Amino acid sequence: MRNLGRILLFGFILFNVVQPHGIFAQTPTLKPTSTPTPTSAPKKGIEMDPAFQEVVISKAEREKPLAITLINHESESIAFDLFPVTFNPKETTSLAQVKLDEADSYSYSLSSYILLPFRDIELQPGEKKEIPLLIQNRQDMPSGGTYVALIARQKRERTSDTTTVLPSISSVIFIHKTGGEIYNLRLKNVSFPNSLIHMRYPGSIKLEFQNEGNIHLIPRGRIEVKDILGRLVAKGVINTASAYVFPSSQRTIAIQLESIAANPPISLNTITVEGTDSLKKTTFVQSDTFLYIHPVLVVILVIIGLLITYSLISWRKRNIS
Repeated sequence: MRNLGRILLFGFILFNVVQPHGIFAQTPTLKPTSTPTPTSAPKKGIEMDPAFQEVVISKAEREKPLAITLINHESESIAFDLFPVTFNPKETTSLAQVKLDEADSYSYSLSSYILLPFRDIELQPGEKKEIPLLIQNRQDMPSGGTYVALIARQKRERTSDTTTVLPSISSVIFIHKTGGEIYNLRLKNVSFPNSLIHMRYPGSIKLEFQNEGNIHLIPRGRIEVKDILGRLVAKGVINTASAYVFPSSQRTIAIQLESIAANPPISLNTITVEGTDSLKKTTFVQSDTFLYIHPVLVVILVIIGLLITYSLISWRKRNIS
């Protein structure tokens, strides 16, 4: 029994040492550090400003004017062809991407919703020019989201006989046509918890969203983990990068999980994922429970079990002898 008491005391001390808020936890001393002043390097290449914008147009509006600025940061003059395209947004980045085919056969279609006053432009070194464009609210423009881009592609040099990759740049426009929108954003899957028992929390939790509507939406909300006493022990903010979920598509978003307080060594915890979309038209909520066991507690229980087994075996040997 004396050995058992010593092991229990050792386990108690070890558990408090590893706990972030245990009785032996120490607050680290932060040393002030000097942050160097960043120096801005001169820009190079071609720039379109803005690179992305969202436009809301009602059914009653026949058209809406916009302006995009094209800037030449190079040391030589460049001539461009301008053309608008309608495309399907990709889910790989926070903004849509447009892929250009150098063989002039594009997988997207030239947009009939954008009207340009001119189709080519030339910029001198360091020069910037404004490109006015007009969004036409045609009858065939569907309600909800329509995705277009203005593309500026460098003109091919006539003197060159070799095939070259022509530099291009695009400015993406998300058109939101009001009247007839279908808002249907739902949370399909949460990556944690994936089992009944967990001994640690993951650094991030992946949420899978499904947009079954006709308008792009940004999920917003929070993740909360509470212990058996209802205390908040971990939390996360959903979609700090403002990633879109586009119509008729899925998107997986990773959420960083932050530890708030020390968890009891053993607890039946509850995780709740709750939120809405950027337009506050839909809501989602999902809860689950799991058993949390601190790994040090598991080690202590194993040691106690081994000690009890050893004591029982020794006791039986003494009785037999």
